[in-house]
Amino acid sequence: MTKTRDGTAVLATGQGNPVVLIHGVGLDQTIWSAQRDVLSNDHKVITYDIYGHGGSALSREPVTLDVFSGQLLGVLDHFELDRADIVGFSIGSLIAETFCLAHPDRVGRLGVLNGVFDRSPEEGAGVRQRLETARTEGPGAIIDAAVERWFSPAFRKTRPDVIAAVRKRLETNHPEGFLPAYGIFAHIDDQIAERIGEIKSEVLVMTGTLDAGSTPAMARRLAKRLDDARVEILEGGRHMMPVENADYVSAILSDFLKR
Repeated sequence: MTKTRDGTAVLATGQGNPVVLIHGVGLDQTIWSAQRDVLSNDHKVITYDIYGHGGSALSREPVTLDVFSGQLLGVLDHFELDRADIVGFSIGSLIAETFCLAHPDRVGRLGVLNGVFDRSPEEGAGVRQRLETARTEGPGAIIDAAVERWFSPAFRKTRPDVIAAVRKRLETNHPEGFLPAYGIFAHIDDQIAERIGEIKSEVLVMTGTLDAGSTPAMARRLAKRLDDARVEILEGGRHMMPVENADYVSAILSDFLKR
């Protein structure tokens, strides 16, 4: 793992057409371990930690989606890439969409995994309430509920090692990195909805039937606004599909990126 000039922790593996994978809020690039192993057989796979997460430094300015998009631009420039496929998970999908709108010539295919789009008032209120709890009681106050939303009961029972690792990541997040990023995730998706139809890349939209934060209805609404979109809905899938449903996600991404 290396660092870019702005303190972004990055890792590149494999050779071939480049693909950049962007993790979700409160997490880090290790969520992509399974996908990196599979995709690096045919691609140059680049993962990195967004500002204030994992091994990356805090942003030098207040974070916005444009600032996170600029960080992604720096990652591509660090590897001297004119163009790459971009795949985002959760807030990573918002970053990927923002980057695609700002730099369409730098994006090949676009993957939107377990992302949010055009939330209902009730859905928006729920995530904003969790943000308020994290701000007033500390980020640790929302970890238990997050783990229950993100993973199925069966996975929590059979893979305590994975759950423990995710908990540790959430418990050790820098509040100055996590809370601003979570604030973006809680409030910003309407801004993306206004411009989403401008994206002309081929897009994969993926979620699970039991992902309460990124519902199948959201995925289908998003796809209808795009010129060239493919929708994949995993029966029984919850939010952390790249981890809990790693083989499924890896296979779908591999097929999408090889086309």
